[in-house]
Amino acid sequence: MSTDIALKIHKFIREEHMIDEKDTVIIGLSGGVDSMVLCDALLLYRRAVPFRLFAAHMDHRLREESGEDALFVAAYCSKNNIPLYTASADVLAEAKEAKVSIEAAARYIRHGFFNNILLEHPSAKLALAHHMNDRAETILMRLIRGTSIDGLSPMPPTDGHIIRPLMCLLRAEIEEYAKENNISWREDKSNADTQYTRNYIRHSLIPEIERNLNPAVVQTLCSQAKSYYEDSDFINQIAKERIKNAVKTDDGFMMYDEDFEDLAPSVRKRAIKMLFARLGKSADLYEKNISAVDSMFSDRRTGAVIEIPGEYEARAHAMGVELVRKDSAPETLEEALLNMDGTTYLSNGDMLHCEMAGNMQNARKPHSKNVQYIDYLALKETPVVRTRKPGDIIYPLGAGGKKKMKDYFIDKKISRWERGTIPLIAIGNEIIWAAGIGVSENYKITDDTAMALKITYKKGESNE
Repeated sequence: MSTDIALKIHKFIREEHMIDEKDTVIIGLSGGVDSMVLCDALLLYRRAVPFRLFAAHMDHRLREESGEDALFVAAYCSKNNIPLYTASADVLAEAKEAKVSIEAAARYIRHGFFNNILLEHPSAKLALAHHMNDRAETILMRLIRGTSIDGLSPMPPTDGHIIRPLMCLLRAEIEEYAKENNISWREDKSNADTQYTRNYIRHSLIPEIERNLNPAVVQTLCSQAKSYYEDSDFINQIAKERIKNAVKTDDGFMMYDEDFEDLAPSVRKRAIKMLFARLGKSADLYEKNISAVDSMFSDRRTGAVIEIPGEYEARAHAMGVELVRKDSAPETLEEALLNMDGTTYLSNGDMLHCEMAGNMQNARKPHSKNVQYIDYLALKETPVVRTRKPGDIIYPLGAGGKKKMKDYFIDKKISRWERGTIPLIAIGNEIIWAAGIGVSENYKITDDTAMALKITYKKGESNE
């Protein structure tokens, strides 16, 4: 039976086009049964389709035995010749300092760790061990807490550089595979604590539904997720087009009645969510928050304010609703060297892709604001990607001199909250390109440019 399960995983990988020959795959290896089965299945798959496999283990230090988990993973990787990346963080302390849930802090730290590894392997794929039960639990948890339709299609099999090869399996199949193949794993005792919402859903709610209502509830929810995704994607496309009309203010975005009042509530709510994401608020933003803001369009009380957790709010004005980030946006990027022959993955989910321009005529043509050509030979060293720092300057195109970045942002009408989120390509304190904003006179393409570097900036999903 375990052979059938392995074949099922491998067939799923092929159908979803997850792994090709010579790919680099980094597996998030916690030591639990799910990730250990995934690693075993990938080792088997590698016999037929050669690819590079690395492992990454984050010790969250939430349990006394977490250090033993790390040793277990290290021993397994050593035995199977899998290069291993490790890191450790005090998640509890980080959660308290940031005033977020332990789960949110762990997720943020873990994915920051993964992103740092991806900086070394720009084209790599990140393999996570989520399965059908995880997906069903997430759907139920979001329904209980309140969510929109786009919250009902979590954990797709492929999501950008993330792949989930076990999304074709039930938890019972994973456990069966592990037992029949004598796969060892580490048990996290906290997974049995039903005080946590997910564990209650896993150990109490779903079994009760299976016994009394629908024995295939997990499969039902997972199959429905595809339909939810299709509907959500359709609404997203309409909302993305409409939010182009939102007007930037010093503190956020203004949604004027003339541009948003006529929208169907489902589309307007999506627009509200997207704009909050651009302000940096995407996690822990629930349906009740979005619905409360949306109600301001029909129940207009000029001067009314709705508080959103985490220093955000919505303000009712005579002509519309303003979404606001009350604090100045923190620097959201970890500094990284620019990969000038591939992709640089930034810690906030954004990406910068560099390649040498094959056609100099194209380099001189008008292009998207998120595509920039620079004079490669003008670079005296490898630039870094970061956010603003005191003393930063830029030589604006055609200005005939240098300007402080603060003044440059003001000239470009970049709001206070937005300035700390813009990726800057820099050498020292000189800015070469403020992504999507403007390039330095010192690095522009001219008739004398012999070699041009093309840089393409793509925002992460949380910023879309």
